[in-house]
Amino acid sequence: MKEYIAIAFDKDGDRVESVEQLAHYLASMPILILITLLLCCLCFAVKTTKQNSNIKQHHFFSARRIAIAAYAVYLVILIRMTILPDFVFFRADPYVYEKDTLVIYIGAGLSEVNYIPFKSIVEQFEHSLIYGIFQTLSNIALLIPYAFLSRLLFKSFTTKKTVIVGILISCAIEMIQFFEPRSMDIDDVILNMIGVLLGCFLFDKTKHWLSQKRFYLEMPEYKRCDETV
Repeated sequence: MKEYIAIAFDKDGDRVESVEQLAHYLASMPILILITLLLCCLCFAVKTTKQNSNIKQHHFFSARRIAIAAYAVYLVILIRMTILPDFVFFRADPYVYEKDTLVIYIGAGLSEVNYIPFKSIVEQFEHSLIYGIFQTLSNIALLIPYAFLSRLLFKSFTTKKTVIVGILISCAIEMIQFFEPRSMDIDDVILNMIGVLLGCFLFDKTKHWLSQKRFYLEMPEYKRCDETV
C-alpha cells in the first residue's frame, strides 16, 4: 500500500502558493549552483586571509581550487538529480485533501523496484533505441565525475577505494529512491559502476597532464597542499 505525508501549511491559499513557489525556486539547479559557488569563494577567501598574503604564492583562483569548486558543484547537482526531484512537493487535490494542503510523497510502495540484472536495460531498448541509449549513457555518466574528481583531489582515493565508495554511493541513491516516486533498479548500480571505472581510467590517462597544470599534486606536493588549496 502506498504511503505519503500530507502537511497543511496554511488556510491562506496565497501563502501556500508562495511556500510552494519558494521551495521550487530554491531547489532549482541554477540557484543551487550559484549558492555552491558563492560558498566555495567564501571558503577560499577565508583560507587565503589566514595564509600568507603573497599573491604570487597564494592565487585565489588556482587550478586546484577550480577543481574543488567543480567537485562541490557536481555533488550538489548529483543530489539534486537523484534525491531531490522536481516533484517532491505536490499541490494537494482539493477533492481529496484540504484545499490548502501540500503533499510530500515519501514512503513505501511509491517506487518501481527491479532486482533482475539487465532487465530494465533491455526494456528501455525495446521501448526505443534512442531512449535506451540515452538512459544507458546517462546512468554511466552519472558517477564519472565522482571517480575522476575524487582521484584528482584526494590522494587516498586509489582505484579500489574509489570503486568501493562508488558502489556505496550508488546503492545509497537507489535505497533513498525506494521511498520516493522513482525507481530502485539494480541496473542503475551496474551502469554507475561502469561510469566509476571509466572515471578512474580517464584520470589515469590524464594524470601527468593534470599534474603539469597544477590540478593534481604529486606526493611531495601533498605535504604542503595547504599552501595551494
